[in-house]
Amino acid sequence: MFIQNSKPEWVFKASELNPFNTDYFVWVDFGLSHVIKNKDNFNILKTLKLSHDICLSAITDTIHPFLLDRICWRFAGGVFYVSKNGSKQFYETCKVVIERVIPRITWEVNVWALIEASKP
Repeated sequence: MFIQNSKPEWVFKASELNPFNTDYFVWVDFGLSHVIKNKDNFNILKTLKLSHDICLSAITDTIHPFLLDRICWRFAGGVFYVSKNGSKQFYETCKVVIERVIPRITWEVNVWALIEASKP
């Protein structure tokens, strides 16, 4: 779970380095092929509309009330994109939520749902 929760930090650091001088950064889990079994479904990654500062893929309409006890599949943690400008805000906001729940640790998608619940 420490690795899962490091994704926003790594994307923020990549946005600071920005070797290709791009405005958007996409996180794709190495293990995404274990979740998306049909390789044709990867084509959805080509259709991402890069027009917002942060895009998290909502896969359900509900936020589970027990966000620290079990996984909340509100978001797909394997893929997200963020603008260069939004990467710092996303990382800093995730960090605040994680620090608030310490010493507990939870899934990154739960952290994102907590952010959404407090800042819809």
